[in-house]
Amino acid sequence: MNLGQRVVIVVALGVVLVLVGRYLTAPVPFIGWTGYAPLTASTLPGRLFAARDGLGHIANFFVWLGLVLAWCAASLALLRTPLRQRRGTAARAAEPGSSSADV
Repeated sequence: MNLGQRVVIVVALGVVLVLVGRYLTAPVPFIGWTGYAPLTASTLPGRLFAARDGLGHIANFFVWLGLVLAWCAASLALLRTPLRQRRGTAARAAEPGSSSADV
């Protein structure tokens, strides 16, 4: 992949992670009638490990921190200089008569 394609993938990954983060940290909407008493606090959440009012502040922080770290790691892996190009640059720098300005 060329650099432009890798940049597009990094941006798309960021958008997907933002959507995942918004889903994970959003309050769970009311899911309807449960049992015989409508609108009670005993409704089941729509997803696992989430309170009806959403996650707490510390949990939100760690969810977003994990998503940002995942995005940074993926970005570094995608946007690093390919190994072939690094080897070629090192070989050109080691040639006799080449200066560091040529690299």
